[in-house]
Amino acid sequence: MKKLAVFLFAVAAFSACVNLDTVMPSQLGSAQMWTNPENAKAGVDAILNPFKPKGMNLSVDDGMNYPNLKMIARHRIENFGFNTGGVYGEYYCWAAHNAGHVTFSSEWKYIYEGIHIANDAIAHIPGVPGLDDSEKCVYIAESKILRALYYHRLNMLFRGVPIYLEPVLNTECTRPRSTMREVWNQCLSDLNDAINTTDLRDNTLTAPYGRPSRGAAWALKGEVYMWLAWLAKGEGDAEAEKAAYNEAILCFDKVEECGYGLWHGDYMAPFTEAGEKCSEMILPLQFSQEIGYGDWTHQWYATRSSFGATSRMQPRAMFINSFHEADGTPFDFSTYIPEWNDPVFLETPSKREVFFCRDSLNYKADVLNLIDWKVARSGVSGRSTQDVWDTYYLDNGNEARLKACFANRDPRLAKLIMMPYEPFVSIAKRGGQPSVKVQRWPYIIPGNGDIPGDVWPEDRREFRYQYNKYVVHNESGFYGWESGIDFPLIRFTDIYLQKAEALNAVDRFDEAIAIVNEILARAEMPALNNGQPQNAVSGKEELLERIQHESRIELCAESVNYFHELRWGTYKKILFNDQETWFEEGAWGEKLTHTFYWEDHNWSWPVPSAECQKNPNLERTPGWVY
Repeated sequence: MKKLAVFLFAVAAFSACVNLDTVMPSQLGSAQMWTNPENAKAGVDAILNPFKPKGMNLSVDDGMNYPNLKMIARHRIENFGFNTGGVYGEYYCWAAHNAGHVTFSSEWKYIYEGIHIANDAIAHIPGVPGLDDSEKCVYIAESKILRALYYHRLNMLFRGVPIYLEPVLNTECTRPRSTMREVWNQCLSDLNDAINTTDLRDNTLTAPYGRPSRGAAWALKGEVYMWLAWLAKGEGDAEAEKAAYNEAILCFDKVEECGYGLWHGDYMAPFTEAGEKCSEMILPLQFSQEIGYGDWTHQWYATRSSFGATSRMQPRAMFINSFHEADGTPFDFSTYIPEWNDPVFLETPSKREVFFCRDSLNYKADVLNLIDWKVARSGVSGRSTQDVWDTYYLDNGNEARLKACFANRDPRLAKLIMMPYEPFVSIAKRGGQPSVKVQRWPYIIPGNGDIPGDVWPEDRREFRYQYNKYVVHNESGFYGWESGIDFPLIRFTDIYLQKAEALNAVDRFDEAIAIVNEILARAEMPALNNGQPQNAVSGKEELLERIQHESRIELCAESVNYFHELRWGTYKKILFNDQETWFEEGAWGEKLTHTFYWEDHNWSWPVPSAECQKNPNLERTPGWVY
């Protein structure tokens, strides 16, 4: 059922290890937790609690520039990837790469919290009175799937961590780091145990909806093998790499046999309450509109025009520019704005701001003499220079020229973002009426109320694209600020694209193309190798690039791209352009406020300084400042 238990496990303030033998949910003491079937189910449900927000805190938290650090980084981790940037800088904006940064300690702490909740369940479920043996086996299997999920995440980030498989005291958290291979082997052991549990359901697409299933175990096992292939490649073991890819394919085949599959309807439907219970959702993090059971993803992704949200999560300009034309041709602004590459703009790309401006800035300022319009025009003409303004700005037609750049693109683009200068229906606040907003530049007409106006972004000093994914469009989608939209922890499209990647790696080229084409067909985009040169692919490298492209688009805002870029080995190339310093560019090529810094050790997050101080057996991560 959608309404999951909200028992909150108490965790020591600065501890990654907790004594779950004695520290139990705030509503239940240890003596009550494992005494009956209902409480036992609540204990298993609570294993996913670390992924859930601990309150609506969208402001700077713990003195650092991250919203709501008191949970596993569902949204912060999205900020590290190719797709999404934020108003506040990611860790790479810090020039001094210090192992004491709260990003690392917070993630370590809350992932281990989930592991220790799982360990407590596995240890105590066999003794729960009134729970039949079949239910005990299923609950243990579910707990092992989630424990594997947590250890896999730790391993992707920290590259080898201590393994604890039983409830422990703080003083007992003294184990050294296991190797990456050892951690992933432990994940496989847990997942195999779950898969071999007779009464575990193949899928939970119906009641009990969304619980860990055999299909989820197969999916996660396949993902682990994808990383084992990565590990083998790094070790130069081509035979082991191929074997791991073949194992991944077998696992992903089993996911489909368990009843999960590609959703063939509207791409955005699974990201609404009405459509979230579909064949795509292998392991959803479930939420409800009932107060205390909701999520604030809408608050992070929508703008201030939409029910008091803050648009902390915003699609990067380079991600928007990566969407192809409707015929599969790569997009280029100069196709629609021939002046885009005039010498003045090649020399100073920030002057292209003139192409993004709203109509009638000259008319409004000079004829009506409205102060706000005059100030807006003065700001833009000053930044681009008056000569550029007078030469390139169209007082009647500037908006139409820009809209043409978006009108004939991959249809997913118009669904995923608020299209510039296109009307957008928004619910401004609880108790208000839906109103039409438009994203214009510069921002002039306040759009933070119930009347029509400009989209009100978080930071009005810069033009930034805005997401539509996870955004609620009517008041019925809220209960006291909380959205009931589920968040996918494992989604079939991700698994399907990883399967295509594995097939391609073992030279099953045609099968891999068929998967990509099925996803393209859902998107209403032309198939690969359809006879048009822009859609032709030949060879493994070209197909891998197409698979990566589809993955970035399909899985945006789902907090998985960062992990994929690291596994692909593309992170530094695609975000940093193989440079040590990167200045993120905005919509027209201007440098945004954040500078990103790269060092070669960045591929592995550091074991947090605080954990090394508490556990002297923890090996420190090379290259980081302790």
